[in-house]
Amino acid sequence: MIEFLQQLELLLKGGGDRDALAQQVLNATLQRFEAETGTIHWLDKEKQLLRLAAQVGLPAVAVDGIRVIAVGKGIAGQAAARGEPVKIFNPQAGGIGGMVCVPLRFEGKIIGAFGIGTVRPHEYTPAETRALEDIGRLIGEQLNVKSLVRTAEASRPDPNSVPGLVDAASTAWHSKEFDKSLDCLKRAHRLAPYEPRILLGLGRYHGLRCEFDDAQNYFEKAIQVTGQKTDTIVIAGEHCATFGRHELAKNYFDRALKQSTDLPDALVPMAELHERHQQLDTATELVERALRASQGTNLKALLARARIHRLANQLPEAEAVIRSFVNRPHPDRFTRVRAWYELGMILDRTARYDEAMTAFQQAKALLRPHAEKEMAMQAEAQKRHAAMGKSLTAETLRQWRDAGAAWQPQHRLAVLCGHPRSGTTLLEQVLDAHPDAVSSEETMIFQNEAFSTIMKQSPHDQMLEAFTAADSDTIQKARGNYFRFTERFLGQPLGGRLLLDKNPSLTPLIPAITRIFPETRFLIALRDPRDVCLSCFMQYLPVNPVSSSYLSLAGTATEYASVLGFWLAIRDKMSTPWLEIRYEDMVADLEAVARRTLGFLDLPWDERVLAFNQHAKGKIVRSPTYADVGRPIYKTSKGRWHNYRKYLEPHLAQLEPFAQAFGYE
Repeated sequence: MIEFLQQLELLLKGGGDRDALAQQVLNATLQRFEAETGTIHWLDKEKQLLRLAAQVGLPAVAVDGIRVIAVGKGIAGQAAARGEPVKIFNPQAGGIGGMVCVPLRFEGKIIGAFGIGTVRPHEYTPAETRALEDIGRLIGEQLNVKSLVRTAEASRPDPNSVPGLVDAASTAWHSKEFDKSLDCLKRAHRLAPYEPRILLGLGRYHGLRCEFDDAQNYFEKAIQVTGQKTDTIVIAGEHCATFGRHELAKNYFDRALKQSTDLPDALVPMAELHERHQQLDTATELVERALRASQGTNLKALLARARIHRLANQLPEAEAVIRSFVNRPHPDRFTRVRAWYELGMILDRTARYDEAMTAFQQAKALLRPHAEKEMAMQAEAQKRHAAMGKSLTAETLRQWRDAGAAWQPQHRLAVLCGHPRSGTTLLEQVLDAHPDAVSSEETMIFQNEAFSTIMKQSPHDQMLEAFTAADSDTIQKARGNYFRFTERFLGQPLGGRLLLDKNPSLTPLIPAITRIFPETRFLIALRDPRDVCLSCFMQYLPVNPVSSSYLSLAGTATEYASVLGFWLAIRDKMSTPWLEIRYEDMVADLEAVARRTLGFLDLPWDERVLAFNQHAKGKIVRSPTYADVGRPIYKTSKGRWHNYRKYLEPHLAQLEPFAQAFGYE
């Protein structure tokens, strides 16, 4: 036990987010005690409430019930009230077979509660209880607010040191101050020219800025200074996959595998790349190698195996693989999250809709405690969108369009937006199959290279003021940045072709696009709002401000109302051309919709757009729905929301105005 406590102390002293550290300690403790469930709560002393910080193994309904607990209520509340361990023993094992909860203390004062439990009947012994109290004391010593503040202050690096410059580079990047970020990284590199982490960071920076040759040069330097270390090669491959250079990523993973033929860290991401390119046989072979090398224990490989089974329509096999590990306590929380989403997709495909919803809710319960910052950010963004929709006038948009006659050269540009999961990927693949069009799919180039050029240091709630005040030179710079970085990303010149920028996240930025590119034509993808919300809720996405809205059906409906409410508020004010395209119409008669859309874009008819799925097989697809793009048109997603009506029922009134506005009954 002493060795285990030392391991936990090292983990806690490593620093990081308080709740994230609590989750790691909980995961490790459950493994040590062979327990299936556990919770950590922090005490809000003023309100005498315990607030959930971490949990494992509890169903979503149970999590909602313990998210906030009054002191004295429940086993955690009793432990906090009494200041001593509280136990439960259920010899019948109906739900929880045994549980023990201990108070968390700092300087003699209760600051929270920590409990673990088993599904099987188990009565915790005095020795086990004392061991849990020892862990509780360690948590209290390391994760109380005072200690965290002292640790943060003591660990704050000199701003001119290598750690300080690296921190400053990260902060500047997130603020979209890219020149400042690069300057900090280069200064750090001059101080530590052989530090591989800085070299890898510079490579990742240049890759995300579409400067791929520079990225590769820095990766090669990092590999060289580490003596061709396998871990460094794998990280270079992971970075390349992040910024969409899949062939380069494969090359790095191949190099790593030549040094260590059975390395799961290289085999699994290599398999995922082949899966993304619909090469399932090769992906399967790589996954099986990873599982043999790890004796069947690598969670990422198991998840990939299940996903490949599902893509091959081998649903019983897929479900069996997921269930073999999804309830197993493990510190790799994000793989478990993805596993719950995958199980939900499998259960949905087998028409077990209640079970599927439970699986999705389990995934959300693991993510939600770590998404509060992102949820608050998105709530503010929704307020800004509503305010801008009201204040933006038709006269302003007309003036911006008319001023655009001076911007040269003029470009052939269409923006495909709407709401995520509204058929944007399908329409993008159809149009990209046209020989006189090329698509740029779901990049951040407009936001990072054009929008940020105008905004500079302006607050987001002053977007209209900043864009109205922008002078000709600034707008021309934004235009040049956008097309220069887009051509870098595409790896080819546009050559007079129509550029299609497909990205649902651009919908709230339609006014900004109109100001910088008044020659733009807008395609707005529509789909039954109820199907859209269900699909967003069911789709695994890394947590960011937008995706944090999808951690509940209520949040999903609110986000939909924000995005499409903004569109409804501005569409009749628009003086630039726009066309709404319904997903259901594409599914019913693709040729008719394709002809109408091509006509709107001044593109001649070409039969190749109807064979979009064949064209897509040779492409890198960035969308989370990459597995669908190689399939012909299918209709199974239409009206899917009816299978989950009882879950959507509380939110239908919020969606009804949009169903009526877009012609859905």
